[in-house]
Amino acid sequence: MPIAAANLWTRNVYKEYIRRDASHSQEAKQAKIASLVVKFGAVVFIVFIDPQYAIDLQLIGGVIILQTLPAVAMARYTRWLHRWALGAGWVVGMGWGMIMLYGIPNPATKRAHFGGSALALDKLNILGWQPFEGSTVQIYVGFVALAGNLLVALIVTRTCGSSDNLVSDDEAVAAARAEIDFEPEQTSVRFLRQGVPSRPYYAVSFSAGTEGQPGYRNTTVLVNASSGEVTDVNREH
Repeated sequence: MPIAAANLWTRNVYKEYIRRDASHSQEAKQAKIASLVVKFGAVVFIVFIDPQYAIDLQLIGGVIILQTLPAVAMARYTRWLHRWALGAGWVVGMGWGMIMLYGIPNPATKRAHFGGSALALDKLNILGWQPFEGSTVQIYVGFVALAGNLLVALIVTRTCGSSDNLVSDDEAVAAARAEIDFEPEQTSVRFLRQGVPSRPYYAVSFSAGTEGQPGYRNTTVLVNASSGEVTDVNREH
């Protein structure tokens, strides 16, 4: 978790919005600070928070993390979903998930709210409609909220149209090719999203020679998938 948090802060927040020209040493320093803060927070939870609440909080955290699935994971494999639709789905999934979690009690600890993440289907309420009234079966809140998240994302995408027009793989390769000064033997293209809010990019890698041997060259060019402009070049020799 500290490593993930450090990477998220350094690459997606600090370098993206605070200091775009940050050196490697500055990025490393920011990563160390972020990692230390997360570790310190974990120690505080262990020492001062009721263990049962910590367990419930972990389950609740699973519900929150699951809502990032469409925007973070699915968007890496399909460009059909509109970016605003993904945002709207996330808001609905988070909001609905928190409402359902708030209504779950924990008789063991006598807490009326946020007592767990298992919801009785009898308590499932969709705008006043209770489709499973009387059922004692329990379901994970995260799955219910995710279903609402995906449904909203699909509806908004159909309303707004598919995702923004992006440059093609071939156009990205052509733009990246202008940044190298050697004849590549291998070329690979990977579509990804970076930043908050996320922006689409192509990572185009060119290589020649054998890695670890004299004469080996490798260059990775980051191309903005919306504009076709080169935003970063990383050369290895």
